[in-house]
Amino acid sequence: MLRLVHGRMMNILRRIWAGWKRLGGLIGDVVGRLVLTLLYFTIVLPFGLIARLTSDPLAVRHGRPASWLEREPVEGTLDEAERLS
Repeated sequence: MLRLVHGRMMNILRRIWAGWKRLGGLIGDVVGRLVLTLLYFTIVLPFGLIARLTSDPLAVRHGRPASWLEREPVEGTLDEAERLS
């Protein structure tokens, strides 16, 4: 009789434990997505916007002098080109 009650109690506890693990997994998924979303909108997004608005990696904005270097044209012959290779 005691074994029967113990077995039923263990079965009930296993079901409760399985449901609890499922609920914990769902809560963990929601909290994880929420934390990552908040992290993105509070750190990554402002940094990207500031970097995009303040930088000009190609130096294409108006008002800046071109950074081209002036160079004299080279008069080359076919013999000189063959010598370089």
